[in-house]
Amino acid sequence: MRCTRGRIARTKAGLRRLLLYVIVLVASGTARGQCTNTTAYMTVAAPTTNAPLSISTCTFQSEYNTVTGLVAGATYTVTSSCGGYITVRRGTYNGTLVANGNTPLSFTAPVAGTYFLHFNTNAACGTASNCCTTTITCTSCTGPAPCTAVNIPSLPVTSQAVSCHSSDLINTLNVSSLCGSASTLYLGGVEALYTVTPATTGNYLINYLGQSYSSIWVFSGACPAAGGLCQGSVSGVGTSQSLTITMTAGTTYWILFDTWPSPPSPCPGTFSISTSNVPPPVVASDCNQAVNVCTNINFQIDPNGYGNVNEIPPLGSTGNPDYGLFSFVPPYYNPWGTTNEGCLRAGELNSTWMVVNVLTGGSLTFTFGGLGTQGGFYDWIMYPYNASACTQVAANALAPVRCNWNGVSFGGTGLASTPPAGGDVSNFEPPLNVGSNTQWLICFSNWSSVTTAVPLQFGGTAVVSCSPLPLELIAFEATAQGGRVMLEWTTASEVNSMHFEVERSIDMEEWEKVDVVGAVGTSNLQSGYATTDHAPLPGLSYYRLRIVDLDGSFTFSPVRSVRMMETALVCHPNPTSGSFTVLHVPDGGVIEVLDVLGRSVQVDARPSTGGSMQVQLSLPSPGLFTVRMSNGADVAFTKVLISER
Repeated sequence: MRCTRGRIARTKAGLRRLLLYVIVLVASGTARGQCTNTTAYMTVAAPTTNAPLSISTCTFQSEYNTVTGLVAGATYTVTSSCGGYITVRRGTYNGTLVANGNTPLSFTAPVAGTYFLHFNTNAACGTASNCCTTTITCTSCTGPAPCTAVNIPSLPVTSQAVSCHSSDLINTLNVSSLCGSASTLYLGGVEALYTVTPATTGNYLINYLGQSYSSIWVFSGACPAAGGLCQGSVSGVGTSQSLTITMTAGTTYWILFDTWPSPPSPCPGTFSISTSNVPPPVVASDCNQAVNVCTNINFQIDPNGYGNVNEIPPLGSTGNPDYGLFSFVPPYYNPWGTTNEGCLRAGELNSTWMVVNVLTGGSLTFTFGGLGTQGGFYDWIMYPYNASACTQVAANALAPVRCNWNGVSFGGTGLASTPPAGGDVSNFEPPLNVGSNTQWLICFSNWSSVTTAVPLQFGGTAVVSCSPLPLELIAFEATAQGGRVMLEWTTASEVNSMHFEVERSIDMEEWEKVDVVGAVGTSNLQSGYATTDHAPLPGLSYYRLRIVDLDGSFTFSPVRSVRMMETALVCHPNPTSGSFTVLHVPDGGVIEVLDVLGRSVQVDARPSTGGSMQVQLSLPSPGLFTVRMSNGADVAFTKVLISER
């Protein structure tokens, strides 16, 4: 997607007016409304079904799209999200006029072939540099029903190739039931749809691996485009997604894989479905029935009371403090620094107990009911967990580490430094710093007595998992080298490892994927890996590995920091016969010279005036050498050419 365009500056006002007049004449064609733009953007094959085909998400109203393979006699409709005027030509971009008019524009192709769709702001061929989504629909075509699905005859399935529809048949226009943590933006591409009827009731782990900006959706009762009930979803920018869902024996489920905005479909890709040993929390449970939570889950809630024992202490006590501006007694601020209401003002109401298992320590964040799925007031309280925690809570002897009495009934609730999209600050408390191999007890209260599914999604730097991956990482290093960052790591042994995702961040909160490196799988021998970030971020940045197992579980490596110098070294003279000056070397900077094989060569480097360093090669030989300056985490490079004497 393009965000900016360059502009050509013209200094003579009269010349600018003249050129603009000529450009308008050229763009306007020979008659009003018969526009001919000269800039091409995006080429697609004509749709063969009656589903709308997205041509581009950023066409300017001064460009044309190219559509190949139109069928003679077929009727098509072209649209632009920016409105405006459309001119259709065939043969060449300035060829025979076929149709013109305001969007949406319908026309019948007189002959088969390639057509050119020109977009402008009006019939006078006006232009604008705004991103417009353009589509074409074959209104006379017939196509597969949106609910055309591939049946999965039995479970489990492992690494099955994803089979996609030929066009975007399922999207927010025909899916009425949404749930889970996935964004509806991820319903914008060509999808893959499957049906499965499990023989055994239980929890199933669905893994997808293939394309970026991917999502998994599960529906029951009917196809998602025919009123199916959403059971759960997950999405993300990465190429792998995992979703744990409860499925009932004898019930047909519809599993949807989708992507957006690019690539346009989850194909090619693979998926696996296996039984999961992670049960969802039970409704209206007691603390001693709390279920281990090891990953993102969806669980059901309904108005079933508080189990056999009402264990939450009275409001205003040690185990259930009274915080917020409307509390009856100070302190109005809670210990973690907000004035949100809490804790459980209605006590244990329609409760769900769970234990969150942290494998790797860090900053823990989570959201109950995010991305528009919250169906009522979702209050909660969180305690440190050990074998005696339930007894301590009931005895009013254990203080919470976080709690929230919702201010609003939408947008989700949980731990976050900044509320997610659609969230409200009154529903979120600050992230919790947690140690490795720790557990945390949560009592979730369904105050509104609703019956619905609640997605629980984790974030932050802490890793939630019930068991470590069978992989021993003995080294991981990230170093700046010549404007690039070299990443190297070593494992002592691996069992069923799938791949490593190298991630990068500037703040250790938001991470982006740099590369994916395949793992050896299973080995008792030491294995080495390496990759390069060819476009590192300027200044200080952080790197980590997401280590992914074959079952979709993952953990993170330690974080490594790298600082890229934003200005390169300057050497003078260059070329040189073997003696040169490195300018602007900071105090404590160390100079090293490397040959073409990366080997350090012997030099005499001495401080000079003005923060410079005088360098003399002991045995200069003709060739290209790398000059490296290091100063703590700061590293900078340049090249110097040694010429013959």
